[in-house]
Amino acid sequence: MNIRLRRARTTIAAIVLGISAVGLVAVPATAAASVHVAPDRGATAGLVRGDAVASSAPDTIALATVIVTVGEPMAPYQIELSGTPTPTVTAENVPDGLSVSSTGLVTGTPTSAGTTAVGLTFSNGHQGTLTIDAGEPPVFLGARLVTVLAGDEVSLDMFSWQGITEFEHTTLPAGLTFERRGDFLALQGTAALPPGPYGERVVLWVTARNAYGTSSVPIDLRIDRPRVPAMTLPHSLVSRVDTPLAFFVPVSGVPTPTVTLVGAPPWLSWESAYSGGRLAGTPTEGGLFEFTMEATNSAGTTGPVAVSLEIQAPVSFEPERLTLVVGKEMTPYQLKLTGYPAPTVIGFKFPEGVSISSSGLVTGTPTTIGLFAPAISASNAISGFGTAIEILVGSDPDDVQLPAIQLWEGEPIDPILLGAGIWNVRVDSGIPGLAAVVGRDRTASLTGTPVLEPGVDILSGTATYALIGSLGDGTATMEWTIARPTVPAIQLPDSLSGVAGMPLAVDVAVDGGPAPAVVLEGAPDWLLWEGSATSGRLVGIPPTSGDVTLTIVATNVAGEHRAPVTISVAAPSASVELSASSVEAGGTIGVKAEGLLPGDAAEVWLNSDPQLIATGQADASGTLVLSAAVPAGTPVGDHTLVVMAASGARAEAPVTVRAPAGVDPDPTVTPDPTVTPDPTVTPEPDGDGDSTPGGAVDPDVTAPANPGEDGSGDADSETDVAPDGSGTGASASGTGASVEAELPTTGPDGLNAFVLAAAALIIAGAVLLTQGDLRSRQRSRARR
Repeated sequence: MNIRLRRARTTIAAIVLGISAVGLVAVPATAAASVHVAPDRGATAGLVRGDAVASSAPDTIALATVIVTVGEPMAPYQIELSGTPTPTVTAENVPDGLSVSSTGLVTGTPTSAGTTAVGLTFSNGHQGTLTIDAGEPPVFLGARLVTVLAGDEVSLDMFSWQGITEFEHTTLPAGLTFERRGDFLALQGTAALPPGPYGERVVLWVTARNAYGTSSVPIDLRIDRPRVPAMTLPHSLVSRVDTPLAFFVPVSGVPTPTVTLVGAPPWLSWESAYSGGRLAGTPTEGGLFEFTMEATNSAGTTGPVAVSLEIQAPVSFEPERLTLVVGKEMTPYQLKLTGYPAPTVIGFKFPEGVSISSSGLVTGTPTTIGLFAPAISASNAISGFGTAIEILVGSDPDDVQLPAIQLWEGEPIDPILLGAGIWNVRVDSGIPGLAAVVGRDRTASLTGTPVLEPGVDILSGTATYALIGSLGDGTATMEWTIARPTVPAIQLPDSLSGVAGMPLAVDVAVDGGPAPAVVLEGAPDWLLWEGSATSGRLVGIPPTSGDVTLTIVATNVAGEHRAPVTISVAAPSASVELSASSVEAGGTIGVKAEGLLPGDAAEVWLNSDPQLIATGQADASGTLVLSAAVPAGTPVGDHTLVVMAASGARAEAPVTVRAPAGVDPDPTVTPDPTVTPDPTVTPEPDGDGDSTPGGAVDPDVTAPANPGEDGSGDADSETDVAPDGSGTGASASGTGASVEAELPTTGPDGLNAFVLAAAALIIAGAVLLTQGDLRSRQRSRARR
């Protein structure tokens, strides 16, 4: 695009005028002298000359206008003079920086803009005026590097107008143009979005001309796409106090983001720089400073981003003196230490009872009066030092009201503390028999044995002691009573009883003054005394039933009282449940007993003839569950099952013992006619301790039971024997015995054989009767 602006340029071609008092007259061609005027820019070509004729009166000649550029040497301009003799020139009102020689040559470098009329006087009497127009070419006002954000409206003044006559430039990006805006030539418009991912760069050449010259400049024009800001913080921001810091932080984004610090220390600021900026400042204190940064432009905002800035500071300490009161816990005191990281403190030779922590915190209760100078050492990562502090421990007793006290005549008291850190005690009102003393540890105490005047049984009053300390004074006041001692008296309840396994608590009143000391003599280990000043009680858990005997002894300075005690401990109330009401001899039965003591050892017995058939132990709830085996030889009939525990608990339940399956509960004895000549019956013990007939009984004895007329015949006889009334035989196991006898029918020995068989039957019957009577007695005991 070419913009051509033209303005009229005046070229004065050698005008020769004669001006007289009566008007403008033409100058004749023949003149005594000539003045030749060069063109307005001092060119040597195309000179126009004219002649002027001298007259009797001075004439004024108007010469051309000369245009010059401020600050640039002008081309020499020659006013050509002709004539004989050649005139000389004298000039007046010449602009600064220019000069006119006597020969009419104008030279120099103008220093200021403006139009000046220079007066000329010629030696031939003529006068003239030379106009000098000094000015500047178009001035470039803009930056050589111009960044424009696509989509943003642009209005940038690039040149001052200054009468621009011609303006040229290379191709502009789309959306931009040059336009006159008042006294300026401006780059205006809205740049279109460039095609690339980041933007477009154009080197734009711009040329502007006016009457005074030409300005031509290159402009680096960049069209950027908007981009959201981004910041990259250093991994570690660490510096030291009183040391200037400058941490560069890269910040990108289009347009250039504005960075804001939020919550930063006052000495820290943000200094923008190319492609980012610096966190800059001089720290005035140590510590860990946490703040946030935000970067914002028209495309968006990044942040807030958390920043931690560590400022290290050397350790310093302000010496100080602590004043503490002996025997009183001090208010925790933090030494005035500074430094970052926080210094670690080690202390040596502090007063007894006082210590210092690794952070410099002094705590404790001093126990010794004096002036101390403990040493401390404090250090951190960058420095350390050692020094001493001063601690004065003195005494400043408080005004205290001590608890009222009951004293007994003749009973020495334990020392009563009045105060610590005491130098002296003044007794204003004391207690009879007691003295106030100050020990080496500077503690004041009351000691001694209270006394009463004869005939006085009780005395009361108020004691007052003035406590004098190294840091001040105080007063201790105490209400007191002195009484004559009385012999102890023990009062027991009417009934003292308990249950095994259950907590026992028997209240016992104990009188006497002073309060008696109570001991138990002959008490079991499980029984203890819990007492107060006027009463007490016997407590414990008796493990077993029975009577417990002991003696309670109460003693004081007045005497002693002994009270014998018997505590009846009953067995726990227990119950037993069986899995069945009957059981076979030799079988098992389930037993469940409740109400025993936890962990109580127990035995299970079967009566009538007592037999231990099982043992066990109760669980934590006092329940015993087990299976008991009934001996095989147990007599058939009614029995009693008894559970007996070590604690004395007892429970029982009836049970019936049955004969084993396949065994006849009512065995019979059948005589056999055929009997051996020498039958014998031998009782044999069985497994349950009873006896059964057996041994030498021959079951095949032949004998006529009912002899016929011819002396022959058979006789079968069966006899049921139940001597115990239960249907059992002679065997304790419930097995009956059968004896068969066979009698001979012919021969002389038949009678003897028959007699022997009859004798054997009698003996067997006697044995069976004896066994039956024994079984009957056993069942009778079982029923009992």
